[in-house]
Amino acid sequence: MPHKRKAWLQKRVKINGKWCSRPAEQVKTVTGIYVVCHWESGRLVRRPVGADLRKAEHERNRQNIILNARAAGITTIADARHSLTGAISDYIAHLRRRDLTEKSITAIENLLALLPQKYLEEITLTDVAGHFVDKLRAQGLAKQTVYDRYMKVVSFLKWCEKTYGVKRVAEMGDGPQKPKHSGDAGTNRDPYTPEHLKALDKASSEEEKLCWKFLLMTGAREREMTTCEWADLDLTGRIFHVRAKPGFTPKGKRNRDVPFPQELADALEARRAQSSGSTLVFGKDGRVQRHLIRVLKARAKEGNQNPDHYFLHRFRHSAANRWLRAGIDIATVSNWLGHTSLETTKLYLKAIQQKSPATQRLVDRVWKS
Repeated sequence: MPHKRKAWLQKRVKINGKWCSRPAEQVKTVTGIYVVCHWESGRLVRRPVGADLRKAEHERNRQNIILNARAAGITTIADARHSLTGAISDYIAHLRRRDLTEKSITAIENLLALLPQKYLEEITLTDVAGHFVDKLRAQGLAKQTVYDRYMKVVSFLKWCEKTYGVKRVAEMGDGPQKPKHSGDAGTNRDPYTPEHLKALDKASSEEEKLCWKFLLMTGAREREMTTCEWADLDLTGRIFHVRAKPGFTPKGKRNRDVPFPQELADALEARRAQSSGSTLVFGKDGRVQRHLIRVLKARAKEGNQNPDHYFLHRFRHSAANRWLRAGIDIATVSNWLGHTSLETTKLYLKAIQQKSPATQRLVDRVWKS
């Protein structure tokens, strides 16, 4: 057993499908979470510190300094304040217990790393609602993205208040206001017009054109497209298999099969012939492509269009609109879109009926009488 006045590292790893703790030096090559362990008042304390060995060793050494100081009867600053690094590690461990995806957890961890303070007690309202938000805006992020990321930091501070008793310095109302969507976003389900798509294609590269075509002809969500692998596509049968896989779970955990036209199959076949062996169809240097919305709005602007009228989900609106206008029954369209409720799909049908020539003739007849 380790000396009771020294901290040591263990590692939480999965062996034969079961989570267990092992001395860190015995499982160096196995992926897992490092845990700093020490005895305190006769009780074994275990503190998760993340998957980075360097950070884990730093936290172990820091804990040893605290233990040695306590043994000498010295009150340390660390006894009175809480390390931000340690708090983030504890919070990440908390998120993993909630079964968040590794992608989401990594994004939150990188986000919290923007906080420069060493201790929770040093964080002020200006740091969070001022400097932190300014850093996000300097990255050119959309207003909604800035708002969402600020919200994640406030959630972290709320958890710290509950866990460590450190007073929360920022509330949701202290940061950026929640953006109000333009009429084209949110509840508006108007499809792209041929003029919209023509202007977009004119400003886009061949690779970008294929992205827009895939979204339009499959009705796929952004994440479904960016994580699409060649194994998910049946180019002969022209079927896109939306399936759960490592790093991706479909919305609502609903697997589905979506047919697509020969035009898209031919374009995808040509791309596969030129691919460099990556499993991802739309990957960038073998990694999942990110920030596609920025590319879309930039191309819209280059095509002398209003960028506010272009958003990725509108391709999905366009697919639903075309399928329903072609006479495909609403239950089938709902299944292709991956909707959990038929009522959601009916909103597209309602939008079509409101703008149909038959409805317009009926309204004209009312006012002519």
